[in-house]
Amino acid sequence: MRLIRNYRILRSQRLAEKGRYGEAERIVLKLVEEVPSSVAYNVFLADILLFSGNAEAALARFALSKGILDDKADISPKNRRFLAAYVNFRTTAIRFRMAGEDFPNWREFSKPVRDLEADRSLKNLFRLPE
Repeated sequence: MRLIRNYRILRSQRLAEKGRYGEAERIVLKLVEEVPSSVAYNVFLADILLFSGNAEAALARFALSKGILDDKADISPKNRRFLAAYVNFRTTAIRFRMAGEDFPNWREFSKPVRDLEADRSLKNLFRLPE
């Protein structure tokens, strides 16, 4: 089952990279329905919403993801730190965008997040700009 889920994540990631956000969103929504307490699935859905131009829904999904992350006890400390920092970065970027402002020094803000240790699967799925 895990292999099938990993394939679906990879497939939705490729679709999103091609700009086919609707298809990618449908795949990830099914994953979230199957495992609603998955921080990774919820954050990935937030990313897809963000890149498809739905900043308000993305912000709400990032907030939900943060709540799930705060409540979960079975996430390793390094993955918890990485996911919390990633959500914080994206949330901050969205708030700047919604206010009609540029995100100053975003490169300096994203580098420490990129440099945090986490499982390779998370680092590959949640990439920040350089």
